[in-house]
Amino acid sequence: MQDAGLSRPESQNLTASKAKNLFNNPIQMSISNELIEKADGDVIFIWTAENNVKGNQTAQNKLDQLKLSPLWKNLKAVKENKVYLVSSYWIGSGMLAANAIIDDLFKYLINTP
Repeated sequence: MQDAGLSRPESQNLTASKAKNLFNNPIQMSISNELIEKADGDVIFIWTAENNVKGNQTAQNKLDQLKLSPLWKNLKAVKENKVYLVSSYWIGSGMLAANAIIDDLFKYLINTP
């Protein structure tokens, strides 16, 4: 994302080692609905996929509930309709995943109506 000129909001600007120390995970952190403003930015990319059908349904249900929240509706990216559901390759690595992400960035950020 940084190479594409996108920066993280200050609340998310952590190194992998700092995130691992704080959240026991180097690539993601959990936040409560009350702290959802920490996820705000100019654009929000959401990945909800899990490893099984039940996990996927649970993730989708949580996202649906979140979208009903006034706190969610108050986010800048939500107000500007710049929230995008992305595929699992967004957490992948390698050249094919990187190229697919670049295609998505063009679709969502450059070729928007």
